[in-house]
Amino acid sequence: MFNSLLIVLLAVGNAAPPSMLPPTSVPLQAGDRIRVRHEAGLATITGGAGKTLDIELPANRRDLHVRRVEPHIVEVTTNGPVALRVPRSASVESISSERASVNIRGVRTVNVQAASGNVRVEEVEGNVDARLGSANLTLRAIGGNVVASTGSGNLSADGVGGLVDVTTGNGNMTIANVRNGVHVISINGRTEISCAAGAIDVKDTSGRVTIRNAAEDVDIFTALGQAFYEGALKPDRSYRLRTLDGSVTLTYAANSAGFTGRVASDASKQPREDIRVGDQSARVVLDAVGGKVALLKSDKTAAGCREVK
Repeated sequence: MFNSLLIVLLAVGNAAPPSMLPPTSVPLQAGDRIRVRHEAGLATITGGAGKTLDIELPANRRDLHVRRVEPHIVEVTTNGPVALRVPRSASVESISSERASVNIRGVRTVNVQAASGNVRVEEVEGNVDARLGSANLTLRAIGGNVVASTGSGNLSADGVGGLVDVTTGNGNMTIANVRNGVHVISINGRTEISCAAGAIDVKDTSGRVTIRNAAEDVDIFTALGQAFYEGALKPDRSYRLRTLDGSVTLTYAANSAGFTGRVASDASKQPREDIRVGDQSARVVLDAVGGKVALLKSDKTAAGCREVK
């Protein structure tokens, strides 16, 4: 195995199409993690059935550094677009600058650090950890947990087998079809969560939070923003929407369980109201110190959620 290897690729004859250099294969050891540092353009990292790290660069490029920086970490450094094929069992770490984007698909676990650009991760067996500045993150078909923090980038996640834990400054979030719980901390921006099978907890400062069709407990607090719940109320579950000086609205579907409710707002003519509906098996708390509250009933049944595998 190599300790430090510098690869300089040169186009030779007609061995490859003129737009691409011949692929380079790098041997790997069992348990190797692939770290990719790229400064500009798009890096595409795809898991496959092989046991080597295969790298392709455009033909107008001549720079590529590959070295073993730790016993089980192989680092690839490039200044522009690159395509890599890695073993499907590999763990991948991507570190990109302000001008770079990355697509990662079909690997075991992913750790991403990105200043800006677009990051897309899909069909990952295990966990995804992302630390982003203004980069946008798209997640699809993630088998494990998702832990992400963003400054002002947007996040879209659909199909997560584990927990989702996100912290953002000013980004928008859309999270759907999660097999476990969701925890969000947001300063500003739009947060939409639907079809989570676990508990949902959102702490927001001045954004807009909408939760739909939750299977477990829902707890939303927004200091100055707006909070909405839409969907069926489940037996033995609690739904708490609270604000200081914003607004909270809960719209329950026609196929909801009965519930006990407490609706309180200092801005209302009736500061506190206790409500009992049906079998009273669910619990609703809508609380606003200086804002507005609304409890509404829909004549429609709640839409179903797809199963996350």
